[in-house]
Amino acid sequence: MFRPRDGYDQKVLGEALTIVPEPTQIRWLHDVLGNFVAVASFDARADELSFTSEIQIEHTPSNLPVL
Repeated sequence: MFRPRDGYDQKVLGEALTIVPEPTQIRWLHDVLGNFVAVASFDARADELSFTSEIQIEHTPSNLPVL
């Protein structure tokens, strides 16, 4: 899970997921909690597996008092 959920106080504006070696297929799913889950499939073995996730969000903090 490399992407945060959208919520009342934050919105995902952009995202990029880079995987090395490049997968043959990526499927995006939602789990029971509403998280985004990427399932990557590969066609061969590799000596290294690397994930890089870049995310741009807009965050609007709440001005409500903490009770």
